[in-house]
Order: sequence, then C-alpha cells, then structure tokens
Amino acid sequence: MHHCLLIPELALYLVHLLADDRPAWYDSRYLRNSGDVARLARVCKALAEPALDVLWRTQHSLSPLVMCLPSDIWEVTNRGKTISFKREPTPSDWSSVKKYAQRIRSISQPACFLLPRLDDAALVTLMTPSNFRLLVSLSPSS
Repeated sequence: MHHCLLIPELALYLVHLLADDRPAWYDSRYLRNSGDVARLARVCKALAEPALDVLWRTQHSLSPLVMCLPSDIWEVTNRGKTISFKREPTPSDWSSVKKYAQRIRSISQPACFLLPRLDDAALVTLMTPSNFRLLVSLSPSS
C-alpha cells in the first residue's frame, strides 16, 4: 500500500468517498456502500479504523450495539422485529460494545429504517446506571 494512505485524514477521506458514493439528493444519514466499507474494514488493516469509524458514526437504533454482545445473551423474536435478552450481560460481556460505542456520534430512529427494536426489558437493562455509562460515552468529546 502506498505510504500516503497511512495519513489518518486522507484514509478517512477515502473511506468517506467509498461510503458516500450516491446522488446529491440522497439522505446523508444512510451509507449507500456500507457493505463495501465493512469489507474494507475486514481485509485492510491500515484502513480498518477509519472504515469502522465511518460505519459506526451514525446508528439508527441501539440494536447494532446489543448485537455486539455475545450471541448467547440476546435473541431476535417476534419474526425478526424485536431483540430480547436471554440472560443478563456480565461486565466482561460489554467489552465489544465499548469498542464500537466510542465510534458512534449520533443515534436516530427513522420510521423507514428496518432494524429490530429492543424489547422493554432489554432497554431497561441498557439504562441501568452501570450500563448507561457506556451510552453516555456516545456524545462526542469536546
């Protein structure tokens, strides 16, 4: 790889170009090429961090964070519409969530975006004081 791609600002700019290859009228909250950016994050060590930053910057639900927990903790129910916990997450279970939560800069939940919603019990678990600290870190640092 050319050494110029190791400049963080340039690498991030290039990943944004890949992610946002769409017409000007397209809603900027949605990545058109998220699959390509995800593949880039998996196959290129030098561009993995900027690619993950772009992928996680805006989330449309808390569901992707919950799905970072080990798979024995959560399940998708109600024909793929709801995520519920099968057991309470332990402190060590939250490590992967922490890794990705720090990359999120905004969360929205547009009606047209089809991600499973969290059931009430899962939402209560996320909002307990110890777990809520993870979500507080979602706000950008100044």
